[in-house]
Amino acid sequence: MQQERARQLLMDMEQICLGAGPIIRTMLGNDFDVAWKKKDDPVTAIDYAVNDYLYKELTALSPSFGWLSEETAEDPSWLEKEAAWVVDPIDGTKNMLSREREFAVSVALVKDGSPILAVVYSPVFRGTLDDIISGGAFGIGLRHNRRDVPPPERDLAHPRSIHSHNSKVAERIRSNGLEPVPFGSVAYRLANCAIGRGDVTIGTRQGSNPWDIAAGHLLAELGGCLFSDVHGNPVKYDHVGMKVDGFICAASPALQKKMMGLIPAIRAS
Repeated sequence: MQQERARQLLMDMEQICLGAGPIIRTMLGNDFDVAWKKKDDPVTAIDYAVNDYLYKELTALSPSFGWLSEETAEDPSWLEKEAAWVVDPIDGTKNMLSREREFAVSVALVKDGSPILAVVYSPVFRGTLDDIISGGAFGIGLRHNRRDVPPPERDLAHPRSIHSHNSKVAERIRSNGLEPVPFGSVAYRLANCAIGRGDVTIGTRQGSNPWDIAAGHLLAELGGCLFSDVHGNPVKYDHVGMKVDGFICAASPALQKKMMGLIPAIRAS
């Protein structure tokens, strides 16, 4: 893929994700259906409405791209396509339902097992509308609110950890000399590390889904971070039904190593 085509696709992705904002905000202002896939895993009419909207708009950009989404049954043919959209229409549904925590729309374009374009979009960020973090390979780099930005400067003598709203995780993070900053959505945590709002974030769950992490994975690397599973292995998106054994996003090898040592204790607590 040439840089010119990739940049245009990224700008189209940004515009499409922004178009999900009015859908989400309007539906949040009214009653909507909530169901439960399993305990602590809700799905709402908003998830499905945004999924349908994104499918229509993104697949129209190229008929040669496949589709993998949390809210669509997996069609294995996505692996055979030129590239594939990997989508979480609402990353952080429980956070959205709380009306108080961060959630996001997460879209990645994956080619040959790696994300090459990514958008993570928060329709409401701490009272402000439309925070969008995006970026691409092919020399495109990192973008924030549709403007090119350089990788952030970091004070790694005083690193900040963006973590889930989980008191046990916060306690462990703080006791290991990191400033804890709670955030809801996995994808949005990774994206915020990319632009320097944090320097490390982890996912301790065994079995992370590709749609949760693919977009944030690319953005984190564009922001100068290392991204791996909890054992330090690289992550590839290259098989049906894939799961990842947690993740570590860290702005230095030292932080990555510290998190690799910390995660077993968090999982055991």
